[in-house]
Amino acid sequence: MVAVETSRGCPYNCEFCSVTKMWGATWRFKSVGRVLQELRRVLELGYRWVFLVDDNFIVPVKRIISERVELLKRMVREGLNRLRFIVQLRADLVARNEWLPPLMYEAGVRVAFLGIESGDPETLRGMRKNLAPEDSARAVKLLSDSGIIVHGGFILGAPYEGEESMDRTVRFALRLIDYGLDSAQFSIYTPLPSTDAFLRAAASSSLLTLDWDLYDCLTPVMRARVPPARLFLKQRWASYYFFIRKGLKALLRRSPSPAPKPEKDSYMKNATRYVLSRAHKYLAGILALPIQALSVHLKLRGGLSEEERQELEEVVKATQTINEMQLARTPRTPAAAPQTASSS
Repeated sequence: MVAVETSRGCPYNCEFCSVTKMWGATWRFKSVGRVLQELRRVLELGYRWVFLVDDNFIVPVKRIISERVELLKRMVREGLNRLRFIVQLRADLVARNEWLPPLMYEAGVRVAFLGIESGDPETLRGMRKNLAPEDSARAVKLLSDSGIIVHGGFILGAPYEGEESMDRTVRFALRLIDYGLDSAQFSIYTPLPSTDAFLRAAASSSLLTLDWDLYDCLTPVMRARVPPARLFLKQRWASYYFFIRKGLKALLRRSPSPAPKPEKDSYMKNATRYVLSRAHKYLAGILALPIQALSVHLKLRGGLSEEERQELEEVVKATQTINEMQLARTPRTPAAAPQTASSS
C-alpha cells in the first residue's frame, strides 16, 4: 500500500480535531492532472492499494465536487481503477448524494472511513461535528450497497458526555451492522495539543498527565464524567463487543446479501479468517483488561506533577501564539464554506 495526498485542510471545526490546526481551515486540492500523474506512477511501481490520506476526500462545495467527479471519471477512463483506493469521507456528504458511492466504486474505491463519532445528538453538538446519526446510517448503507467496505470511527469519553450517552453510541454502532458497517474503531476522547479541546482541558485543570506517549487516543488522559479506568474498560469492551456481535450476525445469517458484492465478500472472508486465526490472542486481551485498567488508574491517580504544570504553561502559550499566527494568514475563502450538493 502507498499513501497519496490529493488535498490539504478542512473547512469544518470539530473541537477535538487537530487537522485544522495542522493544515488550516481552507480546503485546497492538487490539480486533477497532477493527481493522475502521481497515480500513474504508483501503478508503474507495482502498488495495488492506495490510501488517499486527505481528511476529506470531497468537500460539499459545488466547484470542488465537480473537480472530484472529473478526477474519478478520468481515473476510470485511464484504467487507474485497476488500483484499489481507501478514502475518508463525511457521512452527510454521502447521505445527500446517493449517486456518489457507485461512481467511487467504479473508480476503484473499495474502503471508506466515516468519522461517525457518536450516536448521541447532544454529544455530536458538543463536538461541533454538525452531523446527524440518521445521515451516518444512510451513508453506511449507500456505501455498503455499492460494494465498498465501510469502517466507522467512534469517540467515547468527551468531558460533556455521560455514561448513558456513551452507551447510546455503542448501541448505535451495533445497529449500524444491519446497515452494512463492516468494522469500527472506538477511540478515547483525547485533547490533542493545539486543539480547542486541549486549551479547555488546560484551563479547567482537567489534564491528568503530560506523558505524550499516552496521548494515543486509546488511553484516558483527562478527567471526564466517567473515571479513567472505567472509561478504559468501556472503550476496550466496545471494540471487542462490536466484532463479537458482527461475527455472530454473520454466522446466523442464512440468506445471501440482496445485492451480490463478490469483491467485497472476498475481502471480508479474508478478514474473517484473519480474525479467527487470532481469536486466542483476543481472548487473552479480554482477560487482561482488569489488570490493564488498574495500570491506567495507577499512572493517572497523582495528576500533573509540578514539572508538568510548568510544561503545560509553555505548551498553552505556544499553542495560543501558533493559533493567532494561523488565523492571521488563513482567510476564510468561499471554498471553506460547505454547501450541500444534491447531484453531480
